[in-house]
Amino acid sequence: MNRYSARIEKINPDVEGEVLLSINGKNLLCFIYFSLPKEAREGEVYEVELKPMVFDDCLVEELQENSASGVSRIGRSFGYEIKGRLKGGAIDVEGVEFEDEVLSSEFSYLDGRMVSWRVDRIDAEFIQN
Repeated sequence: MNRYSARIEKINPDVEGEVLLSINGKNLLCFIYFSLPKEAREGEVYEVELKPMVFDDCLVEELQENSASGVSRIGRSFGYEIKGRLKGGAIDVEGVEFEDEVLSSEFSYLDGRMVSWRVDRIDAEFIQN
């Protein structure tokens, strides 16, 4: 799993586990468990790993070759639509990779192509040094 430098934009005091991170210029509303350091502060940068979570059916669709890559939040939920090039079990979105075993086991026939993947949330694990 890849690690990224993430700036904490907002820690939601009203929703346990909700944090807004900025990674490579992308704002991602993520879910965290207990890995957030107690001394974590908004505006500070921490090392994180991202884990896309799908709770039901895995929805992956092939896109036109010239489709734009990006990460778009679905409504006001934790869910996202991830659009990018599938490479060996990971979708590359402008330098941020979202990986899952299901992408290589069930969708390897789309390797090298532009795809769209709907995830229920993106978990962020803060790496303690």
